[in-house]
Amino acid sequence: MGGFTDLKDNDIPFGFSVEEIILAVVSKYHYPVVFNFPAGHIQDNCALRLGDKINLEVGKLFKLSF
Repeated sequence: MGGFTDLKDNDIPFGFSVEEIILAVVSKYHYPVVFNFPAGHIQDNCALRLGDKINLEVGKLFKLSF
């Protein structure tokens, strides 16, 4: 999941974080989910090319190779 910025809650709060909502939706699938990936409409954008095979190693620092 890319970077979520400037999120605003509704008048009636969701009661869940963005991460909790996404994990609830994808919990029935068997694939990894990575949060805070620097992609999207942010300054430090590490876009992924569609259709390419990539290797993503997740840890305190991430490594991306094509």
